[in-house]
Amino acid sequence: MRIILSVILLFFFISSHSQSKIRTFTGYPRFEFFSKFGNVMMLKMDEAIDAQNGMIGGFDIGYNLHLGKRRNYLHFGAAFTNYRYISDGHFAGVNGSQLFQITPPDYKSNEIQLNYIEFPLQYSFIALDGIAVSFGPYVGYLIGAKQLYKIGDNRFTKTFQLDEKLQGGLVFDTRVILFPRGRFLVNPFVGIGGGYQFTNHLKERPSFQPLRAYISFGLAWW
Repeated sequence: MRIILSVILLFFFISSHSQSKIRTFTGYPRFEFFSKFGNVMMLKMDEAIDAQNGMIGGFDIGYNLHLGKRRNYLHFGAAFTNYRYISDGHFAGVNGSQLFQITPPDYKSNEIQLNYIEFPLQYSFIALDGIAVSFGPYVGYLIGAKQLYKIGDNRFTKTFQLDEKLQGGLVFDTRVILFPRGRFLVNPFVGIGGGYQFTNHLKERPSFQPLRAYISFGLAWW
């Protein structure tokens, strides 16, 4: 009986403590972890190359630093992002230079995958309780690149390197906490976002610059 009573008292203590924290919170959680997936377009590419489809996926972890005013935050963190491009273009070495050009005619189902670790730095404005609008720059570092293709009935996978491992651009996100005034310190959220890479993958001749759009879902906690 004493154990049951102790558990009940502990539950009410934690609940009241959690509610107290939420009632005095200034508008948005400090920590976020979320997954994202969507589409990516290959812009500023050679017109002779046909881009059939592009996909993006990954996960982010971030921290929101309160800047002193109720609705202003600085969001920073790290992300793993996977880009998948299905097209008839590939990266190839030609006379000592790296080019993005049309695949040989016997290549089928050609796909390029680029994996980056990205570091966003965004200003976040809390439009309403639990709703954040964020934008700012990011830098990314290439940690893996490979090409998948078929010749006849045989499948091949080839890893390669790019001239420029470091990339940068601009990203924006809108995130909505589902229960901003609830009693739980950990809350789910959904969002949408996008970004554009200003830099290019190659030094001498341009390849393409990705424009991405995605949806996100994850957890936020105080």
